[in-house]
Amino acid sequence: MEDVSKNGRKTRRNGELVRLVEDLLKQASAPASAYDLARLAGEREERLYPAQVYRALAELVRQGRVRRIEALNAYCPTLSTPGAIVFVCNDCSRAFQHDHPEIDTALRLALENHGFRLDRLIVEATGKCSECRQRTGDTRS
Repeated sequence: MEDVSKNGRKTRRNGELVRLVEDLLKQASAPASAYDLARLAGEREERLYPAQVYRALAELVRQGRVRRIEALNAYCPTLSTPGAIVFVCNDCSRAFQHDHPEIDTALRLALENHGFRLDRLIVEATGKCSECRQRTGDTRS
């Protein structure tokens, strides 16, 4: 439901904005930036400004429903546990999330053994996905 502000423009409630951004992100074929999502909203004849998208993304990340892909400066729906490793394809920019609890545990233990207080653990790997390797004939391991 949209409200009308003092200047007559339609406004969205925060919950609606968060749902819209999450829906746009789920429909995107690859991780998307706030600007990508604002553009996608425009294609659906929805008006969103990047600042609105960033606020909604921050809320979705806080709730654990969306994760930020640092290597791409973009976002995608969380498809696995928060500590999952993310593989990012340098060719098609798709991100694949995989649970590897043994790696997560080992990294946390190593940090703890060095007295390092962890705020956030991000594990991302970049390379070429199997589809892009197949498309380009890349047979290297």
